[in-house]
Amino acid sequence: MKPRQRIVFLNAVRFGVLAALVSLCVLGCAGERSGSVSPDPRADPRADEVVAVAEAIFLAMRSRDAEALRAHFVVEARIYRVGPGPRGPADVADVSVPKFVEAVTAGAHLVEERFTQTPSVRCQGRLAQLWGPYELRVDGDVHHCGVNSMQLVEQGGRWLVTAITYSDDPAACGG
Repeated sequence: MKPRQRIVFLNAVRFGVLAALVSLCVLGCAGERSGSVSPDPRADPRADEVVAVAEAIFLAMRSRDAEALRAHFVVEARIYRVGPGPRGPADVADVSVPKFVEAVTAGAHLVEERFTQTPSVRCQGRLAQLWGPYELRVDGDVHHCGVNSMQLVEQGGRWLVTAITYSDDPAACGG
């Protein structure tokens, strides 16, 4: 390729990339103006509803109320733990909601979970994502800390959890 042809080619590529970026910006900005995704995590009024679901799950765990706990999940929901395990420091283990409910409500120990900071929430249509640091105590003693990531779907006018992925990070407890 001759130097002049190369310059024309590179300018055409730059123009194409610039045009693509402008198109994405216009589409992205139009999407924000329409309210499809709130740029402020708490700007969407539904964010409080999503946080209330997480808090209700924590209350059901604390009160060992299996029925109330199950009521906040879709039937197929799963719970994933990421933390130290047999496969390394970021081992992933999952459990079904029925096994989770049984472990939390049938045990002899009091399980209490709470957010240590205000969680962030993103909503779009009938989907929501909650992200927040938490602390879990067993019989009053800190057991572990980390981050809860909850995915929810709005069905029949209420938010239900489709999945929870949480980190179990001993260093996150600050002690």
